[in-house]
Amino acid sequence: MIFLIVWFSYLSTSKIKKSSPLDAIRSGQTGERYKTKAILRFEKSSAKPSLFLAVTDIVNNPRRFLTIILSFFLCTLFVLIMVNTTETINSDKLITIIGARADLYLTDDDQVNKDLNQKDMKKLKANLAETNKKVEALGMSSRMSTDVVYKYKVNFEGNGYFLNFKQGVNSKVSQLKYTKGSAPQNGHEIAITSIISKMTGAKIGDTLIVNFGEKEEKCIVTAYYQTMNQLGQVILLHEDAPSVMKNATIVLPYKINFTDRPDEAQIKKRQKRLKKLFPQKDIMTAKEYCMDSFGIGEVLNSLLILLLTIVLIVVSLVTLLTERVFISNEKNQIAILKAIGFQNSSIMKWHIYRFIIVGVVAVALAVITSIPITKLCISPLFGMMGANDVSFNIVAWKVFGLYPGLIVIVTIFVATLSAQYIRSIKSSDTANIE
Repeated sequence: MIFLIVWFSYLSTSKIKKSSPLDAIRSGQTGERYKTKAILRFEKSSAKPSLFLAVTDIVNNPRRFLTIILSFFLCTLFVLIMVNTTETINSDKLITIIGARADLYLTDDDQVNKDLNQKDMKKLKANLAETNKKVEALGMSSRMSTDVVYKYKVNFEGNGYFLNFKQGVNSKVSQLKYTKGSAPQNGHEIAITSIISKMTGAKIGDTLIVNFGEKEEKCIVTAYYQTMNQLGQVILLHEDAPSVMKNATIVLPYKINFTDRPDEAQIKKRQKRLKKLFPQKDIMTAKEYCMDSFGIGEVLNSLLILLLTIVLIVVSLVTLLTERVFISNEKNQIAILKAIGFQNSSIMKWHIYRFIIVGVVAVALAVITSIPITKLCISPLFGMMGANDVSFNIVAWKVFGLYPGLIVIVTIFVATLSAQYIRSIKSSDTANIE
């Protein structure tokens, strides 16, 4: 390691041989470039001097602006990743990972406890039918269903497990989405998650022995599906499986599906009417049910605001400090420009345009890469909770407009303020040039 450090240091000092006393006088700038020919040529450009100088500065010396581009890129990227994650959690994109999609979801803790304590599937179905009649009495034709989670013992290849099983009531497993395989066709077929597969080693085509309480059944795995319920540790049963309510642990919210397929506006109106009919119950849309299930929507919104504030502060500081360094290093050039007739406004535009170009480039790169990087970074987190194939909710006007635009606007504002220092440099300062 020491040898490598010394060797690298020796190679770096070889540049000293190329230096001359003239370089010290001119601060390392000789004003000559004979090594390479410019890729882009601007001598015939009709751009104004300020924009011309800004573009040529960036094109001819990109390394000088690399730190700014990298800083703005990372800041914008962090914000966009957070935006995509927050918008996904606060949307109905994940509803199929929680359960079957429905128009409305009706929750009532008292009713859930009553359904569990009765330990009777007939009474549960009767409660569903009674609630559905009340809904239809308002002129809204609907179907009412729910899901029940059971706890059963499972044996596979000599190993025993106590696992959760979910079974629909008044619904069919064919209505759900599967990542691989086909939906269970009878009571002796099941679907498992990737979490269950890793835990037990079971795969599609394998047979698990399930103790349903009153009898044991051999159940064949026909599909993989994904759910975030119980962190993905839930096996899906066919509606004809011989489940016993005494083994039930959870009764999920009642699902209301209107048969006339209303649009979102009509669903909202019906939601208000049903809230008056069931004042003691929570009635939610798919989006509201997702937010309620995760319970972190408001937290993510607060974190997004905090992150955005920090990013804007960082962008402002980088812009401010870098611009002051530029002005300090280019004091002689600025003085010469003033001496030959350039106004303060033109010179300030030169400096501001550089930050605009660099900011737009960095933000554009962040926007382009934000969606794949969001999937790369956030998908594993959902995978730990049982969801391996998540469709992110990308809100175009926020990802491509609002947040990138806000960062660029702040950059322009701070660069404009910082560039005011140019006014303090006088044309007489050229006397200090060696």
